[in-house]
Amino acid sequence: MTPDVSANPAPWIEDPPTDAVASRVLYRGDAATITAFSVPAGCQISKHVNSNLAMAFILRGQADVMIGGEHHAVPEGSLVRFPPGVEHALDAGDDGFDMLLTVVKGAS
Repeated sequence: MTPDVSANPAPWIEDPPTDAVASRVLYRGDAATITAFSVPAGCQISKHVNSNLAMAFILRGQADVMIGGEHHAVPEGSLVRFPPGVEHALDAGDDGFDMLLTVVKGAS
């Protein structure tokens, strides 16, 4: 079996804006997607609900995360699980953060 290796020379977001959330899909498959996000200081990903399991790995900075009404300070190097059907949001606070978001279709 041949591995599915991305040949993308720039897997991250080049020159992200400083006043808006930027994202780039790195992988899209039948069962999952992986998206890179850059969330600058003062910006947020507003409250929403997903129908699929989502997991965010914080690559840089700290995210202020709300899941189901509970707030958490999530430091760099942490993995956050967003269950399907549960409202959540992410706030960049004063420093901003970068993350990889994996959405797994049909998982709980």
